[in-house]
Amino acid sequence: MYFMAETEEKIKSKKSGKLGKIFLILVIIILVGIAAASSFMFYQAQQKVVELSTIKGQQMLAQKEVDTLLTEVKKHMVLPEKEKPTIATVTDVNALKKNQPFFENAQNGDKVIVYVQARKAIIYSPNKDIIVNVGSVAVDGNQQVAGATTENPITVEVRNGTPTSGLGQKVATALKEAGATIQRVADAGNKDYKTTIVVDTENSDDKDLVNAVAQSLNAQIVQSPEGETSSDADIIVIVGADKQ
Repeated sequence: MYFMAETEEKIKSKKSGKLGKIFLILVIIILVGIAAASSFMFYQAQQKVVELSTIKGQQMLAQKEVDTLLTEVKKHMVLPEKEKPTIATVTDVNALKKNQPFFENAQNGDKVIVYVQARKAIIYSPNKDIIVNVGSVAVDGNQQVAGATTENPITVEVRNGTPTSGLGQKVATALKEAGATIQRVADAGNKDYKTTIVVDTENSDDKDLVNAVAQSLNAQIVQSPEGETSSDADIIVIVGADKQ
């Protein structure tokens, strides 16, 4: 009897030991899986940050926001299908109300959606999810509403700051392929720029995209370089000898 009891004890002990090992292995597998999943999610997050820091990434993000906005507005009314609208954000509603009764019930933060060809203007409130007003609104030659901040892609003027012919056009082509909107290519006021610089003009209100342009060119951001004229473009890129 004693021998049988001892044998049963050993069998139970062996089974318990095996179960303990199996449990330990399962815990290790789960921990490794969690670590791998966390690493993969961290890698994806890093890739997303890198993607959004590029010109194309910024443009894609802006377009996604526009598409989301138009989807919400379409729930309330039919929009023109064959025209890409100009979209702006109301930033100074008091200035708008003084000259245009159309904005009487608008608030700062409302979206102004302008279809130039269809001659239709819409004020939409994202906060209230309502159409504030529909009608016509005065638009200037650049399709911008006074008192509102445009959300269209910013424009870039490229200037050749070296004696090398065609260098400005070469950089402009590279920026265009990266997703930038090139307004014009011209010569800089000076021809002795050693390095390329990005001029953040007063026209630009998208600092992330300014930084994206500078990063893509490995260039320094400046405000107003001496000897250079102003521009109606949002960003001025002055190409230096480092791009030869």
